[in-house]
Amino acid sequence: MRPQVSASMNKHLKYQRGLSLLESMIALSVGVFLLGGVMVTFSAMRGATSETLGIGEVQENGRLAISILRRDIEHSGFWGQYQSQLSSDLLAAPAAPGTDCSGGSNSTNDGSFPIASDWAFWSLWATTATSASVLGCITDANTPSDVVQIKRAISSATTTGSFRSNRYYLISSSSTAAIVAGNADSSTFPLIENSTNWMYQHLVYYVADKDFYGSTVPTLMRRRLIVGTDGLAQMNSEPVIDGIENIRVMFGIDVDLDGRVDSYVGSENVSRDFWNQGSADTSFILSARIYVLARALEKDFKYTNKNTYTMGDRTVNGNDDNYRRMLFTTTVSIINAVNGEWQ
Repeated sequence: MRPQVSASMNKHLKYQRGLSLLESMIALSVGVFLLGGVMVTFSAMRGATSETLGIGEVQENGRLAISILRRDIEHSGFWGQYQSQLSSDLLAAPAAPGTDCSGGSNSTNDGSFPIASDWAFWSLWATTATSASVLGCITDANTPSDVVQIKRAISSATTTGSFRSNRYYLISSSSTAAIVAGNADSSTFPLIENSTNWMYQHLVYYVADKDFYGSTVPTLMRRRLIVGTDGLAQMNSEPVIDGIENIRVMFGIDVDLDGRVDSYVGSENVSRDFWNQGSADTSFILSARIYVLARALEKDFKYTNKNTYTMGDRTVNGNDDNYRRMLFTTTVSIINAVNGEWQ
């Protein structure tokens, strides 16, 4: 049965109508205007957020890179309890890597392990890459950026049984030392009274271009001395931090042996006697001034880099490209330099 509709309700339904075309157009225009405002605001916020994240990324990468370089350079030449420079008088030392990182000017004692030589064992050495091939172990270095070589001992191990199989270790007392492979039989290690065990490191830092999700990105690289899977020494390559475009180290040298820095010079002006770290009581490197130029991983097409960055005696231009860059610098004391003793 069809429901009954009253006369008043029927009249109301008869005269009910929707929006006119003009009203619909006005409502649509207002909606589009509001949506456009929201999109413009969203786009601006997104751009600002992207820019902020990019700047933050450059800051983080630069600070981390300079912190790592500072730490390792500062402790170069630290040999645990051993209160002298390492030499060929070690009770034991492994064979050098087949492709060792060495090549200091006029030197035959700047490789991974000390050898018999008229030269002191260099625990710190640097050069500027003038080609992709440097130190006999690097074939992809960016130019002109510095290459820094560091040797040191870190993190004492309580027992020889806790040695990592792919690392080398320094067993030392105040007057005697030996370098052994972590995978070797501990019963073959030299017996050194009152000795302490330390991980032995040979590190080389440089800058190279690496692939980053299809793009080429300058990267702080590191060569690290390890025990290879064949049981032999090798210099392993590993990326450290993306977005590091250039590094420069200026060395504070003490010429007159008064314990004060007389000047800061680049590696090309540091003579053999300084790299010897005062083994003949002639001269010392007392400090290092480190410069790191960090670059964004991606271009910002709203930004044109017209800056010039001064890295000691080196200048790097922004080249009118679209990459944001930041320059970081710090100065660190070489705490193990004086009289060849660690402090």
